[in-house]
Amino acid sequence: MRGYTRHGLNQAISRDGVGVSTRAILDAVRNPTKIVKLAKGAVKYVGENATVILNRSGKVITTWARTKLGWRIKP
Repeated sequence: MRGYTRHGLNQAISRDGVGVSTRAILDAVRNPTKIVKLAKGAVKYVGENATVILNRSGKVITTWARTKLGWRIKP
């Protein structure tokens, strides 16, 4: 992982009003339960608590929490 696109950062901070925790993002990329190759060199990493899509440059283009443990903000 080499950073975030603007959209990826916005999603990590505020997706669904809670964002996605840095811990869940890093865990998905480092310890994926599933890896899916997508178009244009993008790769989807499915982790226990989050899903992350990286572009061919290794930047997060989008992310979402899969469980409450993946939330950045705990309401």
